[in-house]
Amino acid sequence: PQGSETYAGFLITDGYCAPANLLCGSQLPKSWSKDDLSKLKQSIDEIQVRPSGEVIMRRIQTPRRVVIRRFTQGRRGVTVEPAMVASFRRRPDLDVIELYDRFFRYGDSRDVQSGRRGYRFQTQILLHELLHALDEHSGQEEFHKAVGFVRAGSRVRFGVSTPAEVAALSQWEAVIPRLERAESYLEQRRLNRRLAMNQRPIRIPTMDCIRGPAEAFAEIGSHLILDDNASKYLPHQVTQYFSKELDIPAKR
Repeated sequence: PQGSETYAGFLITDGYCAPANLLCGSQLPKSWSKDDLSKLKQSIDEIQVRPSGEVIMRRIQTPRRVVIRRFTQGRRGVTVEPAMVASFRRRPDLDVIELYDRFFRYGDSRDVQSGRRGYRFQTQILLHELLHALDEHSGQEEFHKAVGFVRAGSRVRFGVSTPAEVAALSQWEAVIPRLERAESYLEQRRLNRRLAMNQRPIRIPTMDCIRGPAEAFAEIGSHLILDDNASKYLPHQVTQYFSKELDIPAKR
């Protein structure tokens, strides 16, 4: 494709809309700037040097090709979503990661909960989206039980029981929309992390996990790879599940 290159096994291309995809144009396809491309490659490198990072990256690319594309903004169905950071789309013959303008606004901002330097938010977001390619697990009862999802009729929700968990959920539901409207993206991400990490015991690495099992799978997996402390603070049944299913060592 025009404006494309291969890096670490990933095909990186400019934003592209098939002629028949009339909704795609609303996302405003973009070409890669030199700086944005450099930040993407930095994130890929940072994942690959992590313990089990290189192995996970190879699994993500097998057997399907993974394409990373650049767009101005995201879309859910027919609705444009400027607040979206990135997305994963499964095509019949390949997997597509779309990165939007908001992804690059994080720059070199880092998490303060994951060790001395902490991971870059861009790197964690990218790995989160990539891990969706390996998700054959989030719909399974074994995963729900390990992480803490419960059935409520035909729906699955994250189970909260203690007053502290209920308070954290209420704060998250009240504050996150306000931060999104104010475009306080960095504070939104830090609040997601802080509310989860302030719980005792810590059950999930970020509040984004409660959005659903698929999001929890990608959030937990990415933190077990990027956060040196995750295997210590997450519940034993969670680290054991990811050790068994994704070969991420469950160090304690």
